[in-house]
Amino acid sequence: MDIQLKKEQTERALASLQELVPQYIENPKDIILRDAMIQRFEYSTEAFWKYLKAYLSIEHNLSANSPREVIRTGLKTKLYSEQISKELLQMLDDRNLTSHTYVEELAESIAARIPSYSTVMQKAMNQLSNT
Repeated sequence: MDIQLKKEQTERALASLQELVPQYIENPKDIILRDAMIQRFEYSTEAFWKYLKAYLSIEHNLSANSPREVIRTGLKTKLYSEQISKELLQMLDDRNLTSHTYVEELAESIAARIPSYSTVMQKAMNQLSNT
């Protein structure tokens, strides 16, 4: 698949997530809004790491297969800071837990971190555009 297409898909996914973040911050008790934001977080995370994988392959001739390996390889190639890398790895952990969001406390906990994840994914995307 064309890397430009992957980039555009990731940007659209992030934009859809960022559309809900301020609404959720204003209405954190809105369970439907929270669950919609978590759903958008899931597909934004998927699009993000897959774009990063393609970017590493095409721009740096590097192979990484799992989401965690992709994030670590991005750090090794200095695409982003260690702090961003740590946040992205935590984001992947939370993404893996979203299938358990029927546990209310877990859903609320993950939802509270999504605004930060949205920001860190956007920062990483901006840095990729500037390399």
